[in-house]
Amino acid sequence: LVALYIVIESPVSGMSMNPARSLGTALPAMRADGLWIYFLAPPLGMLAAALVHRGLLGRGRAHCAKYHHDPAYRCIFCAHHARS
Repeated sequence: LVALYIVIESPVSGMSMNPARSLGTALPAMRADGLWIYFLAPPLGMLAAALVHRGLLGRGRAHCAKYHHDPAYRCIFCAHHARS
């Protein structure tokens, strides 16, 4: 998918996959028309994914962001306790 973005989309639209590179060229040129998407889209995408995940699992089941809780150790994020 990334290769397709670079080979097909980049020459057509001029998109960049590196926000720092886009910012570095936009600031001296004083052209930051479409730069907002690089900084707004990732947090909005993460928020949307979290809301979908919470909606699919239900409000009470999504307690922690960790994928796997090791039963030997206590989780520092949600205080999931290790089994004795």
